[in-house]
Amino acid sequence: MHVTTASREPGVSPDALVATILAAHTQKFDDILNAVQSIKSTLEPKIDVLRIDMGHLRENHKKLKDLVATTESTVSELRPSLADATMHIKDLQK
Repeated sequence: MHVTTASREPGVSPDALVATILAAHTQKFDDILNAVQSIKSTLEPKIDVLRIDMGHLRENHKKLKDLVATTESTVSELRPSLADATMHIKDLQK
């Protein structure tokens, strides 16, 4: 029995009406729950992949930071030698 027709039919007991309404709401709740579970099962693998990707990005970010620090250190070490070489070249050009 459908909720709207049950509420209009004479002789339908309040208990039957409540049972009909409860059944309809239970079905809607089950449908919503199934939809949520479907969405969850679709998203969970993608979330796992994103977590792995974030881990790789963090690792690569750390490697890049280390590389930048090493490069800056190397440049700092080479600056005096470059300045000396530049002075030597200027002296040779005279």
